[in-house]
Amino acid sequence: MKKLYSAYLGGVSLCVASFFMFGLAGVLSSGSSVAVEWEVGVSSLEFLMDFYSVLFLWVVSLITGSVFMFGSGYMKGDDASRRFFYSVLSFVGAMVAMVLGSNLFTSMVGWDGLGVTSFYLVQYYQNQEAYDASLLTGLSNRVGDVFMVLVVCEGLGVSTSGWYSYGSLTLIMASMTKSAQFPFSAWLPAAMSAPTPVSSLVHSSTLVTAGVYLLIRYGGSEVSDFLLIASLLTMNVAGSSAVFEDDLKKVVALSTLGHLSFMMLALSLGMSDLAMLHCIVHALGKAGMFVCVGCLMSAQAGSQDGRSVNWWFSSLDSSYWGLFLSSVVLTGVPFFSAGVSKEMVLHGCLSAGGSVVVPVLLFLGVFFSFLYTSSLWWSVLSEKVGEVKSEGVEDPLPIMVLVGSLVGGGFVVKGMFFGEVCEMYENGWFGVSGMVGSASACLLSAVEDLKFNKKPFFFESMWLLESVSGQVPSGFMERLSAASIYMEGWSEILYPGSGLYTEFFCWDLASKRSVPVFATLTSGFLITLFMLVVYV
Repeated sequence: MKKLYSAYLGGVSLCVASFFMFGLAGVLSSGSSVAVEWEVGVSSLEFLMDFYSVLFLWVVSLITGSVFMFGSGYMKGDDASRRFFYSVLSFVGAMVAMVLGSNLFTSMVGWDGLGVTSFYLVQYYQNQEAYDASLLTGLSNRVGDVFMVLVVCEGLGVSTSGWYSYGSLTLIMASMTKSAQFPFSAWLPAAMSAPTPVSSLVHSSTLVTAGVYLLIRYGGSEVSDFLLIASLLTMNVAGSSAVFEDDLKKVVALSTLGHLSFMMLALSLGMSDLAMLHCIVHALGKAGMFVCVGCLMSAQAGSQDGRSVNWWFSSLDSSYWGLFLSSVVLTGVPFFSAGVSKEMVLHGCLSAGGSVVVPVLLFLGVFFSFLYTSSLWWSVLSEKVGEVKSEGVEDPLPIMVLVGSLVGGGFVVKGMFFGEVCEMYENGWFGVSGMVGSASACLLSAVEDLKFNKKPFFFESMWLLESVSGQVPSGFMERLSAASIYMEGWSEILYPGSGLYTEFFCWDLASKRSVPVFATLTSGFLITLFMLVVYV
């Protein structure tokens, strides 16, 4: 079947437009900004275009364009592909609204929109696994929305209880839920039920980075010790779980979790510029990794088992080399941008002093990142288990755009915009931990005993987080949401059968189970818009 050429051309256009964004970011790097006000009835929305927001939009537009090019081939044969791309655009639009918001209230519109659209996209394949994953994703993000409302209430001066005075704590808790920090980490690997193009966006520059961007923009350093401990725990949960994982997509997802914790660690140490640099480099690298993994999955008849992927007998050279370069750069190999940001954060953490537990957890987390990366490549290059072959879907252009931007653009961004914060990197602290970690991990991954025949349930379930934060709260909240919707009689309006709902949200499984939860999320989004009109 032919590709969806309109989506492909749209992706090319977005990639071209992203370079104008990069140029605008260079202009605004001197400290200038542009404010745009949009009047909505008696109210108004104010958007701010400064260096941080425009640089982030450059990454979002470049990745979205590349994902559209990749998705036009990946989604061929899907009857609902048009609806899929419209949904992705809505998802990206919500992220843009959050990034450009000049205050927390305006950003909350995009923040809430991310939760609604992600719930729909994760459930796109309409099976039981997708339903459970979307429910966990939607309700976990809803917890963050509650904390976000508390922050906004404090800003509007409508709080009546002294508990609301902890603005920094509630802001950090909201960011932790969106960026899947401990103990809210279970939803991020579960979101792998979405199509791979969606995973490329969710795990790179949109949903999971929303919490990081929120803290970069609005701060919250008053409770930095709390964020420091949470990020170190998340780093070790993600790394130790990834070591025992054979699923390619889940390894990449757990890698995302580890890098998010590294950004949060940088923010807890007051290194917002380094957190932004690592966020940009990680977004480009992770999007490239997911595109490459999607191509490899298509060549393995949809199999996600890394042990069945054979480098030596495959024609998908671009995918293999793209995955290899992206993983190497993000691991923190010296001379690359991710290596700079990682070394600086390590140096800052060790220089801060304090308990010996902090550096131990930090180096253990970094060691795990080297370990699962080298283990992944050892399994790819070693003997195959149950190898399957089929015709792969590979387009070298989006891979070249993403990996090229990661390698070349990372150097440019570091040199042009973050050169001053990286000066300490040249004073003796030059990738020692990275090289030691790489050598140790490669030695360990070459040992036959590392091929675990039986996965420990503790690590397989992410230190039991999937059970604790997934099954119990989700089952309770599902019944609570359904009961509230039916009590208000909304089911007669929202059940599929006719109208716009059927046209746009034509779900099969969701028709009986997802409607109440989706209605709850949507009603929350509408309430946010109403508050915007009333208070702003």
